[in-house]
Amino acid sequence: MAVWQRIPQPRDVGVLLLEAGENGMKALDWLNETLGDAVLSNGGPGDAQSLRAYLSAVRATRFRGQWTLGALLPPYPSRAFDNALAHFSESQSAENRIYCVSMGVTNRCSFNCWHCCNAGRKVDDPPLRALQDVCHEIQDLGTVRVLLTGGEPLLREDLEDICGAFDERSFVLVGTNGWGLSYARAARLKEAGVFGVGISLDSEIEAEHDRLRGRTGAFQAAVRAFDAAHRAGLYPYATVMARRELLSGRRFPRLLRFARTIGAMEVSLLEPISVGRLRGRKDVMLLPRHRQMMLKYQRLVACCESVPLLATDTHLGSAESFRCRAGVDYFHIDGSGEVCPCSVVPLSFGNITQESLSEILPRLRQSIASPLRLCLARLLGSYIPPSSLPTSPGTSARICATHLGRRAAFLGTPQSRDA
Repeated sequence: MAVWQRIPQPRDVGVLLLEAGENGMKALDWLNETLGDAVLSNGGPGDAQSLRAYLSAVRATRFRGQWTLGALLPPYPSRAFDNALAHFSESQSAENRIYCVSMGVTNRCSFNCWHCCNAGRKVDDPPLRALQDVCHEIQDLGTVRVLLTGGEPLLREDLEDICGAFDERSFVLVGTNGWGLSYARAARLKEAGVFGVGISLDSEIEAEHDRLRGRTGAFQAAVRAFDAAHRAGLYPYATVMARRELLSGRRFPRLLRFARTIGAMEVSLLEPISVGRLRGRKDVMLLPRHRQMMLKYQRLVACCESVPLLATDTHLGSAESFRCRAGVDYFHIDGSGEVCPCSVVPLSFGNITQESLSEILPRLRQSIASPLRLCLARLLGSYIPPSSLPTSPGTSARICATHLGRRAAFLGTPQSRDA
């Protein structure tokens, strides 16, 4: 019997923590002790108060001689960490500053995942030179966090050359299903400047993971990838699609413990969005009680060192915290070069193989000028035509102008309770 199959199943996360004890340090406490509690004392253009709330629910962890506060923030000490503090500082102008960019280096993928938001897009890879040029443009915008994704980014043999185009102002992560992440490949990524890899993990049960990923052997490939990443010195974290059944009190502790046994430093819970293969699938969308459950789990795990750090994107799309910043200080470039507000919002405002970011981003900012009270994908998903994705810049602008205004979604605009 495999190690993870011998893991006991406590009734809920509270039981798991009682058994494990609370001996970790919350990230906010660490930050206050290390840099002083005045660092994030004032809310500024970078939304420092929301960052404080987020840090109070995650753990500070030592990794390879640095402190990590999860994959949302750079490790400390580092130049990228200094850049992050500047981003959230009241003294810095937020105008034209970008915190995060996700960049698909290809739309090609050898899996057939149940939740894929990228299905049906063009599979012509942008040339290496175009991607290297846009890497420099991304950093000139003050970008702190860069996530290289796809499709499956490991399918590009020149991925290391793309990673190497970034300097220490940003910290670079690679999102992968794990297939093909050998120790040699992981070591090359580390040498190219990559900090961590997010490896997809849909279940701690092998047959279930393989079924959800649409490929036999996907589970074992992910397990090997965690081992390879850890041995190469990369920060390995698990990206988990938060299915309703997985969030139950009996399943979730088992997943956390399994993730720890295979070397995950963090579990990042992603919420299903009704786009791509999940378009119209109300049966798999999370309800408010599931979102509250995710936030509760995150707070409970914050001080428990025997399980991975727990992060959730629920913070990033709620009016109570960071709100949705898609198109404002975050944008996505898909695997064919199309610039979109978010990886799950297939509205293009231009292509990097045809124009520079300095020409494309003003169009995006004209359509989405401020953070949103609700997730942009939830606001616009039903209005985006399902064919020929992403939509053209003209269509994208019309959809935003018509439906964002109608839903009164922008911050500072009165909003009904059922919006």
